Amino acid sequence: GRWFNRSVGQWSNGRVGQWSNGRVGQWSNGSVGQWSNGRVGQWSNGRVGQWSNGSVGQWSNGRVGQWSNGSVGQWSNGSVDRWFNVSVGRWFNASVDRWFNGSVDRWFNASV
Repeated sequence: GRWFNRSVGQWSNGRVGQWSNGRVGQWSNGSVGQWSNGRVGQWSNGRVGQWSNGSVGQWSNGRVGQWSNGSVGQWSNGSVDRWFNVSVGRWFNASVDRWFNGSVDRWFNASV
């Protein structure tokens, strides 16, 4: 697993995608799946479980607030194969196997 910081255009340590502490797939503060402000599953504007475009998890079939498979904490947009896990506040794009934390503009690629 490697984090990529698009704002500076390089991996966490510039070479092998590990933090200076040697741990893989964790934030520099050691916590997993949390925003830099420490809050879990919230956008920087404080809203929970909303798409980046501001809409509130509405399916193409018009149903609102239903989970795709009955599990808790995940929204799904089938057209783009994208998941949002509210419990950790992260997007998952299955087509490219990577997580996105919009608050800090970083990608996590689990396949590398």
